[in-house]
Amino acid sequence: MKLGIPWRSPLRKTKKYTILYIEDNPINLQLIEQALTINKNFDLISTPQAEIGIDLAKTRDVDLILVDINLPGMDGVAAMKTLRRIEKTRKLPILAVSANAMEKDIKSCLSAGFTDYIVKHINIPKFLEKIDKLLT
Repeated sequence: MKLGIPWRSPLRKTKKYTILYIEDNPINLQLIEQALTINKNFDLISTPQAEIGIDLAKTRDVDLILVDINLPGMDGVAAMKTLRRIEKTRKLPILAVSANAMEKDIKSCLSAGFTDYIVKHINIPKFLEKIDKLLT
């Protein structure tokens, strides 16, 4: 499935940006993988479990983290709070990704410490714009 979205990124062409996506739904992961192939500067690493994602963030050089809110086991909010306590990931942009589109859900996640919030069904151009803005 090709997305066919014209996109001009303001990111430096010579730098690779690594994005960690903690997501248990393979279809959502596939959508983000395809969206990020639009920009050759993005490398995506992913895991379906929060605990593994936290370990990856500790051991890999990551520029941005996407976290599904409704993960099995440790949920996305708990994962983000754990990431905020780790020196290496404390100041990284961490975005909540959720189908919960109510204003109270968004405000709750932002006040908990997420950098931003992305609502599923993801608007790919807005998603890419948000990613670029956070990385520049």
